Amino acid sequence: MSDTSPEVSALTLVLDESEPLFAWLVSLDPPSLGALIALPWEGLTFGTAPSNDIILGDSTVSPIHAHIHIIDDNGRPCCQLQDMASSYGSFVNGVRIVRHNLADNDLIKLGQTRFCFKQLPSGS
Repeated sequence: MSDTSPEVSALTLVLDESEPLFAWLVSLDPPSLGALIALPWEGLTFGTAPSNDIILGDSTVSPIHAHIHIIDDNGRPCCQLQDMASSYGSFVNGVRIVRHNLADNDLIKLGQTRFCFKQLPSGS
C-alpha cells in the first residue's frame, strides 16, 4: 500500500465470518475499485475526518458526510443511508437524499465517490 493512499486501508475490510453478512458495499472508484466493505450491525460512518469508519480522500466529501445504519423494517433488517448535513450531498441512484432505505444494486454517491450497495435477498 502506498503512503499517498490511506483511504485504501480504510476501504479494504476483511469479511468476518463469525457474524452473518447480509449487506456490503462495492467501491466503484480508484484507488480502491472493487473493494468490498462489509456493513456491520453497528453501521458505518463516512467522511474525511479520522473519526469515521470509512475515511474518504475526496475534497467534495465533508468531514462527517454520511452514515449507514441498520433499522428494523417490519421485523427485517434494512440498511438506511443518512446524509449528515454534508456540503455536497449524498445521492442514491442520482437523487439527492436526506435519508433513504437502500435496496440491492443502489448506486450511492458521496461527493464524487461512488459505491454499489449489495444485499442478500430476504430469507437468505
